[in-house]
This record gives sequence, structure tokens and C-alpha cells, in this order.
Amino acid sequence: MAGAAIAAMAMMGTACGSNEAAAPPPTSAATSTSARPAPTSAASSSAAPAATAAVDAKFTTSTVGGNRFIVGHAIKVQMPSAWVIYSPEKVSTDKTTYEWAAGLPEGTQPLPAGVQFSMGISGKGVQIDTLPAGARALAEQAPGYNFLDAGNAGVPGAQTAKFLRFERDIELSTGSRHVEQVSLFVQVEPGVTSTIRFLAAAGDWDKQMKQTYNSVQVITS
Repeated sequence: MAGAAIAAMAMMGTACGSNEAAAPPPTSAATSTSARPAPTSAASSSAAPAATAAVDAKFTTSTVGGNRFIVGHAIKVQMPSAWVIYSPEKVSTDKTTYEWAAGLPEGTQPLPAGVQFSMGISGKGVQIDTLPAGARALAEQAPGYNFLDAGNAGVPGAQTAKFLRFERDIELSTGSRHVEQVSLFVQVEPGVTSTIRFLAAAGDWDKQMKQTYNSVQVITS
């Protein structure tokens, strides 16, 4: 179903190295399916989110003062209260990234907006200098592709960050949907580039994703 598809459909970028865009890029100095997933949870607590996270630290979630956070693999992201986790974290088939996804529950119409993480493993995968171009070339092959924007992104704590924003069609069990995707490529430390893909129904991206997108921080020690 659609929720499970979010985790899979965003993976079109993995052909360029398992790491693979228009509401604005982050406001902090930015330029320019089938089986229904049971809501699962990463390790969760009510403690304050960690101040730092190693690149190989598994994702955890925490709730503080009514705000939920995802922390792990050198990043911290604010997680909307209605989101569920689609599947447990796993290593990609080519062993270059840690894969994970979360978003709105199954059945949300017209599409459960969600985020898919491909978090880099040290010394492996495609890096920030070539990854965005490869991801764009791959995206251009998608049905309904419409380029919106691309450039540098200001992500607090990141050495380098870039984004790609576009629209495309996806096929779900309920039919075709036109989606807007922002792929954020983040160098969290030398030799480690991660990709975070933010997807929502076309026209709904700002409402569904902008706040989460703008909350991304790199928190390596």
C-alpha cells in the first residue's frame, strides 16, 4: 500500500550508489507496496534527544515537550506527531547505506507524505561531488518528471549540502499519483554522504514537508 511504497519508491536514487526537489531549500541559509506496514518504532524515549550522534548510530526517536525527534547517523530531524515508522532500519543490498523510512499512516489521502533515509556508511557509496548529478539523471527517467529547482542547501552542522527538487508520477495499488520530491544530499563528515528524500503529493509539499525539511541538522561529535 501507499505507506510501504513511500519507502520503496524513493529508492529510485539508489542506482547511483544507494545515496541519492519546489518548496525552498532549508531556510537556514539555503540557496537558490503492497503489504500494509505495521507502525513500528525505533528505540523511543521521553529523554531529550542526543546532542551528537555517530555516523553508524542507529535511529532512535524521542519526545520532549510535545515535540518528537529522529536522531541517528549524525543527524537530528523533527518528526511530526502523526508519523509512524514504516519498517525497521536495515543495511542496503549493496552495503553502502543504512535505510529507514517514516511518514503519515497508511490510508492518508491522496498520499501519505513521508521521508526516506539513505544514510552513508563511512568510505562507501557515491559522494557529494557527484551524487546530485547522478540522482538528477536518474530522476529524469521517471514518468511525469518535472524539474523544479536544485542547488546548495544550508544545513546546520553540515560540511556541504545540496538539494534536488522535482515532480514525478508513482504507481500505487490505488493508481497513479503525482508527487513532489526534495532529495537532500548531506556530507555529514569527510567520506560520508547521506541522502534524505522528502515526498508528498504534488501541491502539498510545503504544508506536509517544509517544517520537517527545515529541521534537519548534522550533529556529529
